Amino acid sequence: MSEEQQIDSTEDIVRQFLRDNPAFLDDNPDILESLSLPHNSGKAVSLVERQVGVMRDRNKEMRNRLDNMLATAHDNDLLFEPKIYRPWWKPFMTAWAKILKLISTA
Repeated sequence: MSEEQQIDSTEDIVRQFLRDNPAFLDDNPDILESLSLPHNSGKAVSLVERQVGVMRDRNKEMRNRLDNMLATAHDNDLLFEPKIYRPWWKPFMTAWAKILKLISTA
């Protein structure tokens, strides 16, 4: 089977799947977001396409910023966790346990 025939076959499978599952794109909005659906407007520039393109770019930028913030927060957690949550009370508890042991054996 040639590559072109394979692509046609794959397209047919996808078409049939979408016909059989009309709510698929509603249930999977992430896929719909990544699709580019051109709007035939002749020689004129489609404002709808332009708006969607701008919103997609903003969405990507915001996702990248959010990912960056989450990575920074995770790094900060790793940096400060040992200093903030280290068991500062452990030596005191060890000393207290020794005191109690001395008292109980006396």
